[in-house]
Amino acid sequence: MNPWGGVLLAIVLVGVSCSHEEPAPPRPAPSGPAFTSPTPVAAPSATPSASQAAAGPTCSNEAAVVAATDLRLPGSITADVDGDGAPDQIQIALDRSARPGCQAFLVAQTQSAVVSGPISSWSLEGGLPQPRLHSGAQINGTGGEEIVVDVATGASSQFASAYADVDGSFLPLSFDKEAPGGFKDMFAYGGSVGHVDAADCAPDGGVVVSSAVAGGSSYRVTRRFFTVHEATLKADPSRDQTTTASFNGLSRFPEFPAAPFGSCPG
Repeated sequence: MNPWGGVLLAIVLVGVSCSHEEPAPPRPAPSGPAFTSPTPVAAPSATPSASQAAAGPTCSNEAAVVAATDLRLPGSITADVDGDGAPDQIQIALDRSARPGCQAFLVAQTQSAVVSGPISSWSLEGGLPQPRLHSGAQINGTGGEEIVVDVATGASSQFASAYADVDGSFLPLSFDKEAPGGFKDMFAYGGSVGHVDAADCAPDGGVVVSSAVAGGSSYRVTRRFFTVHEATLKADPSRDQTTTASFNGLSRFPEFPAAPFGSCPG
């Protein structure tokens, strides 16, 4: 069965009247002292990595929310987040009474530790009542799999964040400078007949973030490429592309039928 055919049908049914709507940007997570996981974890490095420094301080309520099993949302996925070859159980813990940015946490139970981190890109203003686990995918090319989480929805597009295990904590994959669509740690995918977005692993390494905007009888397709180190995406403009395609012709770009990150190893 061709998965692209279903996506095309769903998009056409939306109609030309649908607009590309962006969710309200999430409010930043409040700062506070860091807590360690209630189960034994590897001691953090005395010198944080560049990705950890860019992510800022952790939520002060993280340890308590992660330890409270009654705050775990139903459903889980399995993925090897630490790269040891064994499947790890992935869940989301949600405390709606906490401050925005520190309400939802991604939690993985590995063979030796608990890996966690805030899903700070999710908020009720983004249109989803709670974040949703989407998939595991090897995006940054090293270590284990990253976890893709749906965090927001617009009139026709959806938005996902991807999280990497960096030194025992989940950090969101984030653009180091100008971000496509203006979202530092979210990736748009799907859309309507007027505008389609996608994000996926690039065939020759890194990440490709694409958009297709309708104009007359064709689409203007913009593909931007990024290298990935740990949880940081850096632009690689030497590989960027701008071209045109028909609506059906979008399927020749693998990121559109596979988004988000559907063609990555995993």
